[in-house]
Amino acid sequence: MKSRALTHIVFGILFMIHTFNASSQARQLNLPVKELSVLINHTMGLHFFDFANEYRIQETHRSYTHRIQKKTRAIS
Repeated sequence: MKSRALTHIVFGILFMIHTFNASSQARQLNLPVKELSVLINHTMGLHFFDFANEYRIQETHRSYTHRIQKKTRAIS
């Protein structure tokens, strides 16, 4: 269950949608909201919104770095 929930959130890139919240994700995973929250807290050591925001920051950084590298290669 833990793996499926985190895979759904992370690889589905659902955390990039501004309406992303624990209730909608729990509903899609057929889990109680509290169970999803506890799962993320115990697995990642983060609260749901901290978890989502950390991934948003990482994804933005990855995307930005990729664009910079692409431009650098084009200039070279």
